[in-house]
Amino acid sequence: MDLAAVTRRSVLDALAEVDRLGRRPFLKTYGFGPARTWFIDYEQRLYDSKAIMGYAHGLSVGTRLTSADFKGGEQPVARRLEILGFEVLSLANPDWTREEIILAGELVADNGWRQLEASHPDVKALSQLLQSPTIHAGRRHPDFRNPAGVARKTWNIVNHSSNGNRLDRTVFDDYQTRPGEMRREAASIAQGLRAGASLGDAVVPSNLGFDRRYRGKPAEGTYPDTQATSPQAKEAAVREHDRICRQLIAYLDRRGIPAGELVEPPVDVAWWGPTGTQMIAEVKSCVERNDTAQLRLGLGQVLEYRHRLRSTRGLTEAILLVSRIADPIWLDICRSVGVHLLAADDESSWSSVLDASAVARSPRSGA
Repeated sequence: MDLAAVTRRSVLDALAEVDRLGRRPFLKTYGFGPARTWFIDYEQRLYDSKAIMGYAHGLSVGTRLTSADFKGGEQPVARRLEILGFEVLSLANPDWTREEIILAGELVADNGWRQLEASHPDVKALSQLLQSPTIHAGRRHPDFRNPAGVARKTWNIVNHSSNGNRLDRTVFDDYQTRPGEMRREAASIAQGLRAGASLGDAVVPSNLGFDRRYRGKPAEGTYPDTQATSPQAKEAAVREHDRICRQLIAYLDRRGIPAGELVEPPVDVAWWGPTGTQMIAEVKSCVERNDTAQLRLGLGQVLEYRHRLRSTRGLTEAILLVSRIADPIWLDICRSVGVHLLAADDESSWSSVLDASAVARSPRSGA
């Protein structure tokens, strides 16, 4: 197999053949499956890289290649195509999010906990909704959330497939134990997507202990002025803040605890703890030796948020999560006012505070 012999002209002719036949008929006719990752991006259309190279090889050399002839994966093909002047994109399908699985889970629940076929009208409708440009913005895999993928997800949910997302089982269990709450959440997610909201911006039911999924940026709100800093330091602080928020949410998610943001007050991460306790975490990044200033600011904020929330949500526990704890006296200071101080660089110490959040689900959840 001599990929170096393939010419740009033969690749262009292969692209034209795809346009003439259509993608699926082309792949079937010439013995290829859909590309997993690498695609040619030509004139705003995506083409399966190996299939194009196999057909173009036949035009250039006289021997058309099939999928079985490619032993080195897609990357050698991608390199040759780039040498020929084509733009090649890596577009692996992203994992299904919890919100997407909740919508697929509703289809399964409506179907008596049986999987659905790709031809089912509800599968096609969900596929169309999930292909909204507000989800996973940017160029996407041609098979992104197509009906076959949605149908496969319903199979994963029903059968607890090892090939599926670990959230499949979590969502399945949630539908079994909290069907009313899960259906309300599914309706809220779908409504937000139809209105043009992204998954991260969709407001979710407040009985989950938060108002909105974490969106990867600071929550809206009015914040105190801090000491002047360089644009580079500010950008580093924002990145660190985002990293810590995601670290906390992932920690809770591994324990089956959904978490997100509160809108008012603008709490970084919030969730329900045992017996319906409202848990809130204020996250502070420590960069450029600003630990003390950040601790003072964060402690004041989380005390204010806790006080405000106790009047509307009842019992509220406050956590201040910082990059590191350089001065241990802050552990005593926070403890004296009933605030849990945790460090992102010492996740092993979180269990005494956070693992208790998995003991019980909120009694406010409805069936």
